[in-house]
Amino acid sequence: MNATHPFAQRLHGSPESRLLYAEQSTGATLLCIPQVEEQTEHYLAIEHGDSAERGMLTGTLGGGCLLIFGGFSLAFFLDNRLEPALTYLAITALAFILPFLWEVLRPMPLPILLNRRTRELYCEQEGELYHSPWDGIAAAAYSFATVGPYTASMRHASLEALLHRYGHPQEQVLINLGSPIGKSLEMQLGFWEYLRTYMDQGPWFDEQGNH
Repeated sequence: MNATHPFAQRLHGSPESRLLYAEQSTGATLLCIPQVEEQTEHYLAIEHGDSAERGMLTGTLGGGCLLIFGGFSLAFFLDNRLEPALTYLAITALAFILPFLWEVLRPMPLPILLNRRTRELYCEQEGELYHSPWDGIAAAAYSFATVGPYTASMRHASLEALLHRYGHPQEQVLINLGSPIGKSLEMQLGFWEYLRTYMDQGPWFDEQGNH
């Protein structure tokens, strides 16, 4: 492990970790993740923060109410009891409409942006802009486990990069380049290779990196 890398001390002793460099391949097979929102000749956008979870509340709440109250509504309708059937149908509709409007109308955080023109990575947090030059960027991938009260130990892997506040390089922030939940270290290394290939070649390449 390179002792001069900014993540070296933090990951010291962690067997399932890799220090990452923009100019060095990890050897992993390229992998694109669903959080990639858009990519053009000039930039690649990755969903960040709450934007990556948009739609989950509507689907969870609306879907649950559809199964429960929708079932009640159908049962009352088949029993020719229209008033309670319409009441439960209205509850089901509101369970969809209200969270849908809340998710659509609330402001979403800006995506993480990789700019091929300037060869920089940008991220906005709490109204502040953070960035890092792509060449020489400090990044790392590592595995970790979580244990829940109703689940056994689950393995995840994080892909992190170190950014500096624009105009204030002494202020730093760590960001996840995509959600770590349910991912393996190999998957995160594959996504890093995907980003490397995009920055070097632009979009439209296969899993071996051939343009």
